[in-house]
Amino acid sequence: MALIRGWSAKVVKKAVFREPELGYEMNRVKMCNISPSGIVMLSETLADDDEIMRLDLRHNSLGPKEATILATGLATNTGIRVLNFQFNEFGDNGVEALVNGLTAENGHQNLVELNLNQNMIGDHGAEQLGALIRDTNLEWLHLRHNRIGAIGAQYIADGLTQSSTMHTLMLGLNDIKDEGATVLAEAIRDGSQIKTLDLGSNDITINGLEPICEVLKDNCVLKKLILRVNRIRDPGIEKLSEALIRNIHLTDLDLCGNIIRDESRQALKDLIGYNATLQHLNLEDNCLSNETGMQLLNMLDTNTGLQLTKMEIGMNHIEESTVERINLFLRTHKAEMAREKRKMKKSASKEAGNQRRSSGSKDRRRSKSGSHSKQGTKETNSRRRTSSHDNERRSSSKSDRHHSKHSHPSGGEHHHHSNHHHRPSSHGHHSDHHRSSSHGHHSDHRSSKERPE
Repeated sequence: MALIRGWSAKVVKKAVFREPELGYEMNRVKMCNISPSGIVMLSETLADDDEIMRLDLRHNSLGPKEATILATGLATNTGIRVLNFQFNEFGDNGVEALVNGLTAENGHQNLVELNLNQNMIGDHGAEQLGALIRDTNLEWLHLRHNRIGAIGAQYIADGLTQSSTMHTLMLGLNDIKDEGATVLAEAIRDGSQIKTLDLGSNDITINGLEPICEVLKDNCVLKKLILRVNRIRDPGIEKLSEALIRNIHLTDLDLCGNIIRDESRQALKDLIGYNATLQHLNLEDNCLSNETGMQLLNMLDTNTGLQLTKMEIGMNHIEESTVERINLFLRTHKAEMAREKRKMKKSASKEAGNQRRSSGSKDRRRSKSGSHSKQGTKETNSRRRTSSHDNERRSSSKSDRHHSKHSHPSGGEHHHHSNHHHRPSSHGHHSDHHRSSSHGHHSDHRSSKERPE
């Protein structure tokens, strides 16, 4: 811990920090009410210390001048991953200076998150941020509560189409209107990998909602869509329901604070009754009656593929008992799904164990079979050697008989005795029969010649 003195005493905290979203271990610097001299010292430290991975300077009333000083230090710092400047006063000029520092040379490719909520950023600042999205590996960009209009939304959309890493864009409480919503939907259609999109409080009507419904119908990768506090009425809800009935990616939809009435009842019933992906639906602060609430409860029970576990429906014209019944149903459904998931996991684990045991048994049988094969090979070789030895003995006996015939032409008794003496006794009856049948005519001919006169 160090003490930085300027207009007032300042404290710099430096500690090991685990980023909750990324899971990275990182050092962070967090400061409150930092003075101008402290900003200079911090910039110098950032320039020399790549171990600082997270910088939190929210609520410091920093303006364009301070942003420019910090950008000088960040220009040579390649270790920074998370920057939090929310609730300051950077404005467009401060954002331009910051982006210039972050995109110096090859850009800060380690930077993954930038928070500029409530910094008086307009369309010119959005243009700089579009370049930052394009030129770095930024993943999270927080721009809520600024002054970005449809033109600024176009710059950001251009950057999104050229980014392969950006997945979260928070643009709530700006002024992009239907035109801005349309260009962002086109960016998603053209390949943007945005999964979380916040367009709350941007004065969006059905005209801006329709292009979004088109990309949802095409099963874009969008998982979370925030459309709270806009001017979405019943025809827009019908379009949205039609797009989401077969959507398999969107899990979180926020429609709080719009103008949804009972005329949307059937569209909401279709959405709840047939969608098998949505997990969280916010319908708070609309104009739905208790009858609509009861029918939505009934539809929850008819959806066999229901994944919804949370539906906020308060601040309507729905009785508290109906709201509680809906909440109870969803809590019970969530517990049942968790129990079924555990059961499936246990079953899969058991099946994997059976497969491992079966595989081990097969390996042991193959090993045992291989041992028998070796023994069989040894026995086969032994039989072959025995057969070869017997053939040699028969050949020797034949040679002796031939020699006896030529040496004693008139000594029949002597030749007969010699032949009997050399016949192998180990073959027994079967061996004699086999030899006799094998020699055939030649054996008979030899016997007639050798018979005494």
